[in-house]
Formats: sequence, structure tokens, C-alpha cells
Amino acid sequence: RRSSDLNLYAVAQNGLYQRDGVNGAGWRKVIEPQPSMLTDRDISALSVDEEGRLWVGYFDRGLDIVSANLDHSNHIENDHIYCVNRILPQPKRHVVNVATANGLAVFDADGREREVMGKATGLIADHVTDVSLYRGGMAVATPAGLTFLDDTGAHSLYAFQGLVNNHVYALGTRGDRL
Repeated sequence: RRSSDLNLYAVAQNGLYQRDGVNGAGWRKVIEPQPSMLTDRDISALSVDEEGRLWVGYFDRGLDIVSANLDHSNHIENDHIYCVNRILPQPKRHVVNVATANGLAVFDADGREREVMGKATGLIADHVTDVSLYRGGMAVATPAGLTFLDDTGAHSLYAFQGLVNNHVYALGTRGDRL
């Protein structure tokens, strides 16, 4: 047998440990985990903005904006930025839209929250499940139906007006079709 055959390793949350030989004097740490730039593992949405930054949304921990060169991140978590459902950059307007359980947050090119849209600003509901660019504007999915945002304002559609169900979970577009 080779001496390397007698090495015993153990993996733990805080590193990799090694015990040499049968008569080893204990365990020693051989690999130390590196700190993560990400806040959590429960990722619910990902997107890359026009600056090359990675936007990482979490189910219950807000949002991380990771720098384009991957050397640091900025964590944002508040009453509006939690339970992130979708992240949608809008390069022509130099904004990033973040659909959350408590509104549609609009971030500027510097990654600062500038506005949060909800019922008070024309959406059919505060909870936003998805968002998609559509016909020069935006379609917003909610548990109460759809809201279309464009230059003329906000216009909503729900089951009474022809949707099969009010709760819209996800949107898809192809050309000018939703």
C-alpha cells in the first residue's frame, strides 16, 4: 500500500479535514471554504444588465447585484425587495425591473431603487409574478390579472374581461404576441 492510501478525509460545512494514517494525531483542516458573494442559496431569478452585472433574486432574501468582474456584490433587501419573481433589464430606458411579492421595483443604471409600482400607481395588484417587454411597453402579471404599461398609461385585464383565470403566473412573448 502507498502511504496516500491511509489518508482519511472528512467534509464539513467549514472545510475539508484530513487525518493521516491509522495513528494520526487528530484532524487538520486542509481546505478552507471561501466566503461567498451571494447572500443565499435559494435563488428565484437571474439576469444580466447592460453593464454586465449579474442580478440575483432570492425567494426570501432580497437581491444581490454582482459586479461585472465578479469581485464584489451589493445586497438589497427591504419591504419591497424580497420574494423576487423576475428580473427584467430594459436597456433602452437604462433601468432594471424587479417583479416582487410587494410590487414592481424599478432600478436605475447605478443599481439604485427609484420607484416601486403597485395598485396605487395603476397596477391591478401589488404582487407581481412576472413582467415582460411587450409592444413598446410592458406586460405585468399579477394574481388579479394583467396590467399593460405603455405611453398611454396603465390598462388592466382580468377574468371578467376574458382571461380564463385572474391569477397569471408567467408571461411569454413571441414577436408582438403575448
